[in-house]
Amino acid sequence: MPAKVRNNPFVKLKRIAQYLNECEFERKEAEQIVKSYPEITIEDAYLIQRELVKLKVSRGSKIIGYKLAFTTRTKQRSMGISTVGFGYLFDYMRIDDGGELNLNEVIHPKAEAEIAFVIGDDLEGNVSPYEVIEATKYVAPAIEFVDSRYKDFKFELIDVIADNFSASRFAIGADIKRPNEVDLRLSGVIFEKNGLPEKTGALGAVLGNPAIAVSQLVKFLSMKGEKVKAGSIILTGSITEAIDVSEGDFIRVSICGVGEVSTFVVRK
Repeated sequence: MPAKVRNNPFVKLKRIAQYLNECEFERKEAEQIVKSYPEITIEDAYLIQRELVKLKVSRGSKIIGYKLAFTTRTKQRSMGISTVGFGYLFDYMRIDDGGELNLNEVIHPKAEAEIAFVIGDDLEGNVSPYEVIEATKYVAPAIEFVDSRYKDFKFELIDVIADNFSASRFAIGADIKRPNEVDLRLSGVIFEKNGLPEKTGALGAVLGNPAIAVSQLVKFLSMKGEKVKAGSIILTGSITEAIDVSEGDFIRVSICGVGEVSTFVVRK
């Protein structure tokens, strides 16, 4: 953790962002922010996240979308919150459908089953879930590999916000559907590892309908003067609990009425 800076809170937040970015790309575990800086607020944590994003962009990475977190009531209750959280997706994070997660590029990843929304028209303001569906070009099954930089995957709310909500790698399936062709509440999900079901669920686990989660993201960004641009990929949050992965694993997510996506876990 970077040394404390007196009388300059902005420099402190910027140094924490640099530290977290360094931990990600050097594949080293980070110390929890709240243990060294208990005075940091949720607002500060999002400022750290913003500095982290600016740092990545300055080094050539491109923002291609957003990831949502805390999109199940169970997770919200466990974190003591009532709203979703969000982070940013970058071009270097994307894996092809049927591609590989290289363990030599990450620290201690876990896999999550999700549905991705790919936006066709700009979204901003106080939008409804119906408006989200109308503006969405297509939905697709997705696998997100979250990789908290914190030691032993232990963190508090402020830590995970600052760390861009553990964003690391993701894959989107080639099978796509218009959102109005899918039952966004009741469509079933099977999360497999090495050909065997690990978890099952339904799309409605995400706030009753993942379009609701996207509408909350749009509202949150609008408060910051931002909008969701056409072409953005939105990972709407984990439908089931995450699963551990290791070298040699084959991971697949199948969504009824949509299709499937898969990845191999390798070390090279």
